[in-house]
Amino acid sequence: MKDYQLKPGFVPGSAGRLYALDVEPVGEVLAQAVYLPPHGEELNRCRTMIAGQARELAKRGIACRLLDYYGTGDSEGDFRQGNWPLWLADAAAQITELQSRASRPVVVVGCRLGAMLAMDLLADSSLKIHQVVLVQPVLQGKQYVTQLLRQRMALQMSTGAEVENTDQLRERIARGETLEIGGYEFAADLLTHLDGVSPERWGSLRDASIVWIEHVSDAAKEIAIVSRKIVAQLQEQGNAVAPVRVCTPPVWQLHERECVQGAVTAFANLELSV
Repeated sequence: MKDYQLKPGFVPGSAGRLYALDVEPVGEVLAQAVYLPPHGEELNRCRTMIAGQARELAKRGIACRLLDYYGTGDSEGDFRQGNWPLWLADAAAQITELQSRASRPVVVVGCRLGAMLAMDLLADSSLKIHQVVLVQPVLQGKQYVTQLLRQRMALQMSTGAEVENTDQLRERIARGETLEIGGYEFAADLLTHLDGVSPERWGSLRDASIVWIEHVSDAAKEIAIVSRKIVAQLQEQGNAVAPVRVCTPPVWQLHERECVQGAVTAFANLELSV
């Protein structure tokens, strides 16, 4: 007999219905979690890992809602219609809705771009977030956008098309143009918002409990230097930040499903304050 149950369905969003998969414990529910996933191709690569991590939470008595952002996955809307303020509003609404069901602690889990979204949510003092779990967080929105633009440039090079540099592509974004990157249509509005998201925006965070999960290539290594600096910054602000190293393949960069088990197992061993 499984120690979790799956309840797929749709929940209302600001611009349309959002697909949500609730992974619930069979026994007592100790806490509730909202899982904010990666975006674009990274979401496809991480789907198996995310599902496994949600099951691990459910086994520990934490009901987990996997949410597809508007314009992504099985939610309504086209990919190019997704934008940062809309996703923040929808995620905040899900947290509030879960809290209205029962007075249980709410944990927000964010993977890659979803981790950056989770930290922006944590800066909203009106939300009652008990703990945040960050899985390989994107640290700088501008760097993330630059990587996307370089993907487009690499494809142009491989097909023999005229190659635009990042400055030219950013000029197109500034003009409000939609860019096709890896088969996805990224709206200028989303890319512009991402450009402005950085840890500097988290300076007003209230005291919070944060679990920071980061991939390392060797179990003896520390997390990246830039990550250590941000962790130290958050700790200086009074936040309890626990870095967790996971020596597994970088799932968000790979398509092989067999590489996800280490990242899933890590969730079974997390020290959560629920």
